[in-house]
Amino acid sequence: MPKKEKRLGGGRNGLIDFWIPSPIKSLKSKLLLTLLPTVFILLSLFAWLLVWGLTNLETQGAVAQSREILKAKSENASEWFVAIGEELKNVSYLLVEEMENPSLDHPYIRYLLNRSPVKFESFVYVDSKGHALHSLGYVLNEYENPYFLETARKLEEFVFSGPDTSQLSGKPVLEIWKAVVDRNGAYCGAIKAAVYLDYFIELATGLHLTGRGIGWVIGEDGRIVSQLSSSPLRDLSARRAPDDGALALHENDSKLLIQALRTRRGGYQEVSSPTGSKDVLIYEPIANSPD
Repeated sequence: MPKKEKRLGGGRNGLIDFWIPSPIKSLKSKLLLTLLPTVFILLSLFAWLLVWGLTNLETQGAVAQSREILKAKSENASEWFVAIGEELKNVSYLLVEEMENPSLDHPYIRYLLNRSPVKFESFVYVDSKGHALHSLGYVLNEYENPYFLETARKLEEFVFSGPDTSQLSGKPVLEIWKAVVDRNGAYCGAIKAAVYLDYFIELATGLHLTGRGIGWVIGEDGRIVSQLSSSPLRDLSARRAPDDGALALHENDSKLLIQALRTRRGGYQEVSSPTGSKDVLIYEPIANSPD
Protein backbone atom coordinates (compact mmCIF):
# COMPACT_ATOMS: atom_id res chain seq x y z
CA MET A 1 0.00 0.00 0.00
CA PRO A 2 1.36 3.44 -0.83
CA LYS A 3 2.69 5.63 1.91
CA LYS A 4 0.17 7.89 3.63
CA GLU A 5 0.71 11.32 5.06
CA LYS A 6 -1.23 12.79 7.92
CA ARG A 7 -3.03 15.93 6.80
CA LEU A 8 -4.59 17.59 3.84
CA GLY A 9 -2.33 20.52 3.11
CA GLY A 10 -3.46 24.06 2.54
CA GLY A 11 -6.67 23.66 4.50
CA ARG A 12 -8.56 26.59 5.91
CA ASN A 13 -11.79 26.99 7.75
CA GLY A 14 -15.17 26.83 6.17
CA LEU A 15 -18.33 27.70 8.05
CA ILE A 16 -21.30 25.84 9.37
CA ASP A 17 -24.22 28.20 9.58
CA PHE A 18 -27.78 27.79 10.64
CA TRP A 19 -30.81 29.90 11.23
CA ILE A 20 -33.23 29.41 14.12
CA PRO A 21 -36.62 30.96 13.32
CA SER A 22 -38.86 32.28 16.07
CA PRO A 23 -42.38 30.89 16.45
CA ILE A 24 -43.85 33.89 14.61
CA LYS A 25 -44.12 32.98 10.92
CA SER A 26 -41.52 30.25 11.44
CA LEU A 27 -42.85 28.11 8.59
CA LYS A 28 -42.56 31.01 6.18
CA SER A 29 -39.24 32.18 7.56
CA LYS A 30 -37.47 28.91 6.83
CA LEU A 31 -37.11 29.84 3.29
CA LEU A 32 -35.25 32.42 1.29
CA LEU A 33 -31.62 33.47 1.48
CA THR A 34 -30.51 36.49 -0.49
CA LEU A 35 -26.74 36.39 -0.34
CA LEU A 36 -24.67 38.93 -2.20
CA PRO A 37 -22.03 36.85 -4.01
CA THR A 38 -18.57 37.12 -2.54
CA VAL A 39 -15.33 36.69 -4.41
CA PHE A 40 -14.97 32.96 -5.11
CA ILE A 41 -11.37 31.95 -4.38
CA LEU A 42 -10.96 28.36 -5.58
CA LEU A 43 -13.53 27.15 -3.13
CA SER A 44 -11.40 28.37 -0.26
CA LEU A 45 -14.45 28.06 1.95
CA PHE A 46 -17.38 25.77 2.49
CA ALA A 47 -20.33 26.82 4.59
CA TRP A 48 -23.34 24.97 5.86
CA LEU A 49 -26.47 27.01 6.25
CA LEU A 50 -29.06 25.35 8.44
CA VAL A 51 -32.53 26.67 9.05
CA TRP A 52 -33.73 25.23 12.33
CA GLY A 53 -37.42 25.74 13.21
CA LEU A 54 -38.01 25.84 16.96
CA THR A 55 -41.38 26.10 18.71
CA ASN A 56 -39.77 28.89 20.74
CA LEU A 57 -36.36 30.22 21.63
CA GLU A 58 -36.51 30.75 25.37
CA THR A 59 -32.87 30.72 26.40
CA GLN A 60 -29.39 31.12 25.02
CA GLY A 61 -28.92 27.49 26.00
CA ALA A 62 -30.62 26.50 22.75
CA VAL A 63 -28.02 28.47 20.83
CA ALA A 64 -25.15 26.97 22.83
CA GLN A 65 -26.45 23.45 22.29
CA SER A 66 -26.87 24.09 18.59
CA ARG A 67 -23.32 25.36 18.27
CA GLU A 68 -21.99 22.23 19.95
CA ILE A 69 -23.88 20.08 17.46
CA LEU A 70 -22.48 22.08 14.56
CA LYS A 71 -18.95 21.89 15.94
CA ALA A 72 -19.21 18.10 16.00
CA LYS A 73 -20.47 18.08 12.41
CA SER A 74 -17.67 20.42 11.35
CA GLU A 75 -15.11 17.97 12.77
CA ASN A 76 -16.67 15.21 10.68
CA ALA A 77 -16.43 17.37 7.57
CA SER A 78 -12.80 18.18 8.36
CA GLU A 79 -11.99 14.47 8.59
CA TRP A 80 -13.68 13.95 5.21
CA PHE A 81 -11.33 16.45 3.57
CA VAL A 82 -8.30 14.84 5.21
CA ALA A 83 -9.29 11.36 4.01
CA ILE A 84 -9.89 12.55 0.45
CA GLY A 85 -6.50 14.24 0.42
CA GLU A 86 -4.66 11.14 1.65
CA GLU A 87 -6.32 8.95 -0.97
CA LEU A 88 -5.40 11.35 -3.74
CA LYS A 89 -1.80 11.33 -2.52
CA ASN A 90 -1.84 7.55 -2.63
CA VAL A 91 -2.88 7.66 -6.29
CA SER A 92 -0.04 10.07 -7.06
CA TYR A 93 2.43 7.68 -5.39
CA LEU A 94 1.17 4.84 -7.60
CA LEU A 95 1.72 6.91 -10.72
CA VAL A 96 5.30 7.63 -9.66
CA GLU A 97 5.92 3.89 -9.45
CA GLU A 98 4.61 3.46 -13.02
CA MET A 99 6.00 6.64 -14.53
CA GLU A 100 7.37 4.94 -17.65
CA ASN A 101 3.92 3.63 -18.52
CA PRO A 102 1.38 5.44 -16.31
CA SER A 103 -2.04 3.84 -16.04
CA LEU A 104 -5.20 4.47 -14.06
CA ASP A 105 -6.15 0.79 -14.37
CA HIS A 106 -4.86 -0.19 -10.94
CA PRO A 107 -6.69 -2.25 -8.28
CA TYR A 108 -6.42 0.55 -5.71
CA ILE A 109 -7.82 3.12 -8.14
CA ARG A 110 -10.64 0.77 -9.17
CA TYR A 111 -11.39 0.29 -5.48
CA LEU A 112 -11.65 4.05 -4.94
CA LEU A 113 -13.98 4.42 -7.94
CA ASN A 114 -16.25 1.48 -7.10
CA ARG A 115 -16.45 1.32 -3.31
CA SER A 116 -19.65 2.12 -1.48
CA PRO A 117 -20.43 4.84 -0.68
CA VAL A 118 -18.73 6.23 -3.78
CA LYS A 119 -16.60 9.33 -3.21
CA PHE A 120 -14.69 9.64 -6.47
CA GLU A 121 -16.38 10.00 -9.84
CA SER A 122 -13.20 9.88 -11.90
CA PHE A 123 -9.45 10.45 -12.04
CA VAL A 124 -7.37 12.17 -14.71
CA TYR A 125 -3.60 11.90 -14.98
CA VAL A 126 -1.93 14.80 -16.82
CA ASP A 127 1.75 14.56 -17.76
CA SER A 128 4.06 17.57 -17.67
CA LYS A 129 3.20 18.40 -21.31
CA GLY A 130 -0.54 18.52 -20.64
CA HIS A 131 -1.41 15.18 -22.24
CA ALA A 132 -4.17 13.70 -20.12
CA LEU A 133 -5.60 10.22 -19.56
CA HIS A 134 -9.08 9.88 -18.05
CA SER A 135 -9.98 6.87 -15.88
CA LEU A 136 -12.76 6.10 -18.39
CA GLY A 137 -10.17 5.84 -21.14
CA TYR A 138 -10.56 9.27 -22.72
CA VAL A 139 -7.48 11.09 -23.98
CA LEU A 140 -7.58 14.82 -23.25
CA ASN A 141 -5.43 17.93 -23.46
CA GLU A 142 -5.18 19.93 -20.25
CA TYR A 143 -2.12 22.00 -21.11
CA GLU A 144 -3.92 25.34 -20.86
CA ASN A 145 -6.00 24.40 -17.83
CA PRO A 146 -5.10 27.01 -15.17
CA TYR A 147 -5.56 24.52 -12.33
CA PHE A 148 -3.13 22.10 -13.96
CA LEU A 149 -0.62 24.91 -14.45
CA GLU A 150 -1.01 25.89 -10.81
CA THR A 151 0.06 22.42 -9.64
CA ALA A 152 3.54 23.03 -11.08
CA ARG A 153 3.88 26.00 -8.72
CA LYS A 154 2.42 24.20 -5.70
CA LEU A 155 4.11 20.81 -5.60
CA GLU A 156 3.13 20.05 -2.01
CA GLU A 157 -0.33 21.59 -2.02
CA PHE A 158 -3.77 20.74 -3.32
CA VAL A 159 -5.47 22.86 -5.96
CA PHE A 160 -9.27 23.00 -5.96
CA SER A 161 -11.70 23.71 -8.77
CA GLY A 162 -15.44 24.04 -8.31
CA PRO A 163 -17.87 23.09 -7.01
CA ASP A 164 -19.56 22.50 -10.32
CA THR A 165 -22.06 20.17 -11.94
CA SER A 166 -20.47 17.08 -13.48
CA GLN A 167 -21.00 16.59 -17.20
CA LEU A 168 -20.84 12.84 -16.62
CA SER A 169 -23.36 12.39 -13.82
CA GLY A 170 -25.11 15.73 -13.43
CA LYS A 171 -24.18 15.69 -9.74
CA PRO A 172 -22.30 18.41 -7.87
CA VAL A 173 -18.58 17.63 -7.75
CA LEU A 174 -15.39 19.21 -6.50
CA GLU A 175 -12.24 18.77 -8.58
CA ILE A 176 -9.03 18.34 -6.60
CA TRP A 177 -5.60 18.53 -8.25
CA LYS A 178 -2.31 17.26 -6.83
CA ALA A 179 1.15 17.49 -8.39
CA VAL A 180 2.92 14.21 -9.19
CA VAL A 181 6.66 14.33 -8.46
CA ASP A 182 9.33 11.66 -8.82
CA ARG A 183 11.70 10.42 -6.11
CA ASN A 184 14.02 13.34 -6.82
CA GLY A 185 11.25 15.87 -6.36
CA ALA A 186 11.00 16.68 -10.08
CA TYR A 187 7.58 17.64 -11.42
CA CYS A 188 6.07 14.93 -13.63
CA GLY A 189 2.52 16.17 -14.04
CA ALA A 190 -0.64 16.13 -11.95
CA ILE A 191 -3.53 13.94 -10.91
CA LYS A 192 -7.08 15.30 -10.84
CA ALA A 193 -9.94 13.71 -8.93
CA ALA A 194 -13.62 14.59 -9.33
CA VAL A 195 -15.16 14.12 -5.89
CA TYR A 196 -18.90 13.76 -5.37
CA LEU A 197 -20.38 16.22 -2.91
CA ASP A 198 -23.10 13.76 -1.84
CA TYR A 199 -21.44 13.68 1.57
CA PHE A 200 -22.36 17.31 2.12
CA ILE A 201 -25.87 16.73 0.82
CA GLU A 202 -26.26 14.08 3.51
CA LEU A 203 -24.85 16.42 6.14
CA ALA A 204 -27.17 19.22 5.09
CA THR A 205 -30.32 17.10 4.94
CA GLY A 206 -29.38 15.40 8.21
CA LEU A 207 -29.45 18.66 10.15
CA HIS A 208 -33.22 18.69 10.63
CA LEU A 209 -32.88 19.04 14.37
CA THR A 210 -36.59 19.71 14.94
CA GLY A 211 -38.05 18.01 11.90
CA ARG A 212 -38.69 21.30 10.10
CA GLY A 213 -35.21 22.51 9.28
CA ILE A 214 -33.57 22.71 5.88
CA GLY A 215 -29.83 22.32 5.47
CA TRP A 216 -27.43 23.64 2.86
CA VAL A 217 -23.80 23.52 1.91
CA ILE A 218 -22.71 26.68 0.14
CA GLY A 219 -19.51 27.93 -1.40
CA GLU A 220 -17.88 31.23 -0.54
CA ASP A 221 -19.51 32.77 -3.60
CA GLY A 222 -22.92 31.86 -2.20
CA ARG A 223 -23.67 28.97 -4.55
CA ILE A 224 -25.58 26.06 -3.07
CA VAL A 225 -23.61 22.85 -3.56
CA SER A 226 -25.84 20.48 -1.59
CA GLN A 227 -28.85 20.21 -3.90
CA LEU A 228 -30.77 16.96 -3.81
CA SER A 229 -31.59 17.11 -7.53
CA SER A 230 -29.29 16.95 -10.52
CA SER A 231 -30.21 20.50 -11.52
CA PRO A 232 -27.37 22.97 -12.08
CA LEU A 233 -25.88 24.54 -9.00
CA ARG A 234 -27.86 27.57 -7.95
CA ASP A 235 -26.50 30.76 -6.52
CA LEU A 236 -28.09 32.73 -3.74
CA SER A 237 -27.70 36.15 -5.30
CA ALA A 238 -31.27 36.28 -6.64
CA ARG A 239 -34.49 36.32 -4.66
CA ARG A 240 -36.58 33.19 -4.97
CA ALA A 241 -40.04 31.99 -4.05
CA PRO A 242 -40.47 30.74 -0.45
CA ASP A 243 -40.96 27.13 -1.57
CA ASP A 244 -37.76 27.09 -3.62
CA GLY A 245 -35.62 25.78 -0.76
CA ALA A 246 -33.38 28.83 -0.68
CA LEU A 247 -32.99 31.15 2.30
CA ALA A 248 -33.68 34.87 2.58
CA LEU A 249 -32.03 37.53 4.68
CA HIS A 250 -32.19 41.28 4.58
CA GLU A 251 -29.22 42.93 2.88
CA ASN A 252 -27.51 43.87 6.16
CA ASP A 253 -27.81 40.31 7.43
CA SER A 254 -26.52 38.98 4.12
CA LYS A 255 -23.49 41.21 4.60
CA LEU A 256 -23.07 39.78 8.10
CA LEU A 257 -22.97 36.25 6.73
CA ILE A 258 -20.56 37.28 3.98
CA GLN A 259 -18.27 38.76 6.63
CA ALA A 260 -18.46 35.51 8.59
CA LEU A 261 -17.50 33.58 5.46
CA ARG A 262 -14.55 35.85 4.82
CA THR A 263 -13.20 35.84 8.37
CA ARG A 264 -13.97 32.14 8.97
CA ARG A 265 -15.09 32.87 12.50
CA GLY A 266 -18.00 31.23 14.23
CA GLY A 267 -20.71 33.11 16.07
CA TYR A 268 -24.38 33.96 16.10
CA GLN A 269 -26.53 36.99 15.46
CA GLU A 270 -30.20 37.86 15.75
CA VAL A 271 -31.52 38.72 12.30
CA SER A 272 -34.79 39.68 10.64
CA SER A 273 -36.06 37.74 7.66
CA PRO A 274 -37.94 39.44 4.80
CA THR A 275 -41.05 37.62 6.05
CA GLY A 276 -40.91 39.64 9.26
CA SER A 277 -39.80 36.98 11.75
CA LYS A 278 -36.96 37.43 14.22
CA ASP A 279 -34.42 34.65 13.83
CA VAL A 280 -31.00 33.63 15.04
CA LEU A 281 -28.26 32.96 12.50
CA ILE A 282 -25.57 30.63 13.87
CA TYR A 283 -22.35 29.82 12.04
CA GLU A 284 -19.35 27.66 12.88
CA PRO A 285 -16.04 27.06 11.04
CA ILE A 286 -15.12 23.82 9.26
CA ALA A 287 -11.41 23.05 9.46
CA ASN A 288 -9.42 21.67 6.51
CA SER A 289 -11.86 22.89 3.88
CA PRO A 290 -10.18 23.63 0.56
CA ASP A 291 -7.66 26.41 0.21
